[in-house]
Amino acid sequence: MPAPGLPLPELWEHIIDFVGFPTSWKNVALVCRAFVPGAQRNLFRKIAIEDGRITYYERRAVDCIDRSAITGAVVAGHLSDLLTTSPHLLKYIHELKIESGHTKCYTILSSIPWSHLRRVIIKNVSFIPSTARASIEALMRTRSLRDLKIMDTGGWGVTHEEKMERVRWIVTACCSDLQSLVLSGCGRLDTDSDPSAESAQGLVDFEASDNVKDRPRLRDLSLVYSKEVTALLAHAFDLTALRVIRCERSWSFDVLPFLQKFGSSVEHIILSAAEDEIEDLDLIKTFPALTVITSTSLPRAPREQEKYDPSTGEWGVETIPDRPAMFNTMLRRLPKDNRISRIVFSTNATYFGSYYKPLFQKHLEEFEEIALTHLPALQKVEVEADPSDRIDKLVQFSWPYGTVAPWVQNAFPRLHERNLLSIHLAYRNDD
Repeated sequence: MPAPGLPLPELWEHIIDFVGFPTSWKNVALVCRAFVPGAQRNLFRKIAIEDGRITYYERRAVDCIDRSAITGAVVAGHLSDLLTTSPHLLKYIHELKIESGHTKCYTILSSIPWSHLRRVIIKNVSFIPSTARASIEALMRTRSLRDLKIMDTGGWGVTHEEKMERVRWIVTACCSDLQSLVLSGCGRLDTDSDPSAESAQGLVDFEASDNVKDRPRLRDLSLVYSKEVTALLAHAFDLTALRVIRCERSWSFDVLPFLQKFGSSVEHIILSAAEDEIEDLDLIKTFPALTVITSTSLPRAPREQEKYDPSTGEWGVETIPDRPAMFNTMLRRLPKDNRISRIVFSTNATYFGSYYKPLFQKHLEEFEEIALTHLPALQKVEVEADPSDRIDKLVQFSWPYGTVAPWVQNAFPRLHERNLLSIHLAYRNDD
């Protein structure tokens, strides 16, 4: 029993949740028996199975570690042994991230009787060996699975067709209760060959596909650097109940027809205000139920773009004339009776500072005018500002709220004056 005078157990749980570091949770578990469940819940909530993975704490503790010996199969084996001796830990595992090129890793993971696993992240799908297909399909059939993220960073000596074959294994095997899917770097890249006849035929196929029985009914779909995957998605999932859709760096010939077919139930879209392709997007016709728009960048007109010079065989930078921001153009075309109630900008706080102000100021002023005159149902413009100053994804410095808030308020003075502006700090998570 805990010592008399300690806070109620519910309060201990909240305190333990805010400890924040694995080594600290291990120390918390040693304090008294009552603290063990809370510490274990945090320690095992997210599990990473990766080849050659060495944590920050292991690097400090051991001067020389053979990374090649730390395979995903070894780590998965240790996890399986632990869960066999302590099966109560299964209920704490909610997220599993995998990056391994070893078939045995997937064989072991598929044999574990997951009971509360809700999210799976497959990092670098190209790593998956062809001999692991049956195991990865078995893992995707986990009944508790609700969220799936498939990533690929490219450059692993795998062709586009081979990569997409692995993506196909995964998405066509998902359990029927899956609700959210993220594809990042999983489609055709700009460096790949031109769209094939087969890809174009896929567009016709998804337009004609109506049999959705027993397929997962997605509510949240994200496409990031994933071109020409819509035909596969339409055949693998029931997309008639989509509520949220994100499309960034994934615009290709098939996207607009795809959105027009499956966008009728979408209430929230997430896109990048810096992409030219959004100018062609008729928001209300494509998304009649739309009420929320999130942009992962600030509205601005592109000033430079890459251009190939065939005479020299080299790529260069072409400066193009200033023109309206595509995001603002898209909003200005909305009908007067639109129901857009919330606009969200999720971007780095530094872009509101004085250094970048000349790049964005004109287009932010234009956006503010549109928000006040063209969006009659608008209730809030939210700014989710990442306060970190990052180098190679490592946080070097974080701006305090007291610095960021005045930056944003100065960017949108009339919205702030009318109490339509909401500001909060939120670190962006690539996982």
